Amino acid sequence: MSKSETCRDSFIFLTGILLLIMEGAKQLFLYFVVFDRSYNVWYFPFQLCSVPMYLCLFYGAASFIKERTDSPRIQRALDSSIRISALFIQDFGFLGGIMALLVPEGFIWKDYPLLSAHGYLWHIILIALAIYISMRDLAYKKERDFIKTLPLFAALSVIAEILNILLSRSGGDCDMFYISPYHLSSQPVFRDIDRLIGRIPGIFVYLICVAAGAFIIHSLFCRISSLKKSR
Repeated sequence: MSKSETCRDSFIFLTGILLLIMEGAKQLFLYFVVFDRSYNVWYFPFQLCSVPMYLCLFYGAASFIKERTDSPRIQRALDSSIRISALFIQDFGFLGGIMALLVPEGFIWKDYPLLSAHGYLWHIILIALAIYISMRDLAYKKERDFIKTLPLFAALSVIAEILNILLSRSGGDCDMFYISPYHLSSQPVFRDIDRLIGRIPGIFVYLICVAAGAFIIHSLFCRISSLKKSR
């Protein structure tokens, strides 16, 4: 691995550390200040916009292991996982960041401006990180490569739904990935779709729309990359 590649890996990993510190500070503030020493599972950090934090940390750890292993098979497997992680951060992270900034009600706190600032900064970082990954060619660059992110998206969605069920049964209410089966979607438009077709079909419609939106983002990044190379 070249020095420049190591620097790139370090940047993404350090971004993950920054996001982890920001999330930790938010969780402590919610616990001690907002909810008076009680934990509200609604704010458990496993939304689509939280996933890049975990993937940045995985990216750095996998890059570290790849650099130090001599097994070509392990190196290939790690390289694929690293690029898929970067691709997910680029496409889904950018989508989540843009949509959250367009509809920021979910992280606006009238009584706690620091939490609102945290929300804005978090999603701006996601957008900047996606652009960085695209500019540095750290992810797969062909349009058909997007399909490689779908198993990861499906797995994360299943984990989110399991958390929704387990945490809700423990006495709280949560909506990881906004796909809780216990109430209508909290998202505009999709709430109306749920009323029309039912919550469970509505969940699948929502996930398909999220994947389609991420694919549009991916296609745009691919075209920008092609234009850049053609100059």
